[in-house]
Amino acid sequence: MSESKTPEEKPEQLSGHEAPIIYAAVIQATRSSNDFTLIFGRHIPVSGGSNTFSEKSALIPVPVGVLQMSPQTAKDLYLLMQDHIREYEEQYGLITTAYSQSQEKTGE
Repeated sequence: MSESKTPEEKPEQLSGHEAPIIYAAVIQATRSSNDFTLIFGRHIPVSGGSNTFSEKSALIPVPVGVLQMSPQTAKDLYLLMQDHIREYEEQYGLITTAYSQSQEKTGE
């Protein structure tokens, strides 16, 4: 008997392409002399031992995709994202996150 996946477990497909579309709310980045790796994830709730979730439930990050690229491609992605974020913020307003706020406080 084969297991069928729920629609949430099946990544959406781009029309005419095999690449999956994934949603990620968490990102981790690592680098070496040869490549950059982005690990995309999302949070799932984990209860404190009961079958119900409460305010005491924890959220843990679960990886949903990994992207590895050369340093040159990473630089191009960085520049491309800077342009897109600048245009977005000009149209919709400043994007703030805990990470961006912590970087502003340290002056980086």
